Amino acid sequence: MKPVLDATAGNRMIWTNKNPPNVVFLDKERNLGVPPNIFADNRYLPFRDNCFSCVIFDPPYSCSLPPWWDNPTPKRKPKGNTSSWYGRFENPRDMVISLHKAQKEFQRVSNRLCFKWGEMEKTFFQIASIFTGTGWKIIQQKEHRGKYKVGKVKTWWVTFVHHLDC
Repeated sequence: MKPVLDATAGNRMIWTNKNPPNVVFLDKERNLGVPPNIFADNRYLPFRDNCFSCVIFDPPYSCSLPPWWDNPTPKRKPKGNTSSWYGRFENPRDMVISLHKAQKEFQRVSNRLCFKWGEMEKTFFQIASIFTGTGWKIIQQKEHRGKYKVGKVKTWWVTFVHHLDC
């Protein structure tokens, strides 16, 4: 059985079990409370072709600092270098380029992609063409609206397969 790759592990926030079997956690951030198995950039994956059953991708949704940055809680503000925050892109162009490079790498290592997107600055439909225009096909999508003040952002959970495998 092929493992699953969490290509933006962060502090494993989407996982209830922080150490599930058969999951490889990858991230480029070094100041995490729960470190990944592998430190690497998801735009340049250090894996051979077709080695994962699925890639999980929960990228940053923003090009600006979050509103809580001036008064962050200890769980949200990164330790160490506070001049950067791994939760944003430098600008909209950087967002598109980074997402495009990452999805190409995901196609190389797996034929299935589970993607999470929060509509902070760009809607899911503005971002989806980065994936669907390069051979990914949406097989399932679910919209979720948070119930808490911070969570009023519309979040999408989308499963893609590479169109050659349909």
